[in-house]
Amino acid sequence: MQMLRSVFKELFSRELPDWFRVMNFGMLLLVLLWPFVLFMTIVMFDQPDSGTTFNYVLFFIINAYPFYLLPILYYNTKLFQKNRLLGSVLPVMVALAVAGAFLLMRLDAYL
Repeated sequence: MQMLRSVFKELFSRELPDWFRVMNFGMLLLVLLWPFVLFMTIVMFDQPDSGTTFNYVLFFIINAYPFYLLPILYYNTKLFQKNRLLGSVLPVMVALAVAGAFLLMRLDAYL
């Protein structure tokens, strides 16, 4: 519990600019969507031939996003303190990658 508290103090330090703290808070709000994502990913197994290994791997990767989102935020804050440019670009690249993956999944459904 103490470690988690120190991580949150690091993410919302007063030494960071306001826009960076708001961005961290916005990315942490995505964790609140975790239960909805879990319920929606169960639908991946509705088709008769959906019991493939790929679907199981995809299911666990999608539902594990808070476990890799929190370290990304923590290390991005550390990076921002050392190099402001790289620390500003990393969250944008992560957001673009997630949006790109979502678009590819949606386009794949129509092909």
